[in-house]
Amino acid sequence: MPPLTSPPQEARTVELLGFSSKPRPPLEFVEVEENRQGLCPPRYRDRLLIHTLHDGTTIPDYVLDAGPVRRLERDGTLWQLYTRERDWGANLVAEELAFALGLRGYYRVNTARVVLDYNRFPGESAATGNALDRLAILAPFSQLLPHQRKRRLLEEHYDVISEQMERALQGKLLFLSIHTYDKHN
Repeated sequence: MPPLTSPPQEARTVELLGFSSKPRPPLEFVEVEENRQGLCPPRYRDRLLIHTLHDGTTIPDYVLDAGPVRRLERDGTLWQLYTRERDWGANLVAEELAFALGLRGYYRVNTARVVLDYNRFPGESAATGNALDRLAILAPFSQLLPHQRKRRLLEEHYDVISEQMERALQGKLLFLSIHTYDKHN
């Protein structure tokens, strides 16, 4: 079967699988159904935090509107990069785990990893770099976006996520970051 070069066209599938430029907060708390029988003792539930970093679907419009990025979107390269970088299903795992433990919810990074990897130091990655040497703004966006848009991405997404996570982590004993892996990572 040939590799996917563009997102599926069914509206529901695109909503679940595809990326979007619809404005969403870079980080948000996602509430889950209450579970009073959760596995975590009630006195520790406020001391545990679960989050996902790489299952976000938002690519800011000012990134998508850059001419070179539009070309990547038209030829299917953006979709291929997006599908490779995303931790598919991490949000579903976090939701189920939060429920099973009896937590109120989990934190989700909504910004798509293909443009910004919050799990890295701020900065722009080299075009041909080792995966361990990558910085927050990944190639090819680190080369295609003008300086002002890269700075905006760091200020409006990386810095906002960092500040909110720092507040969310106050008083926590345990911090669980949910990731999924495939042959690419």
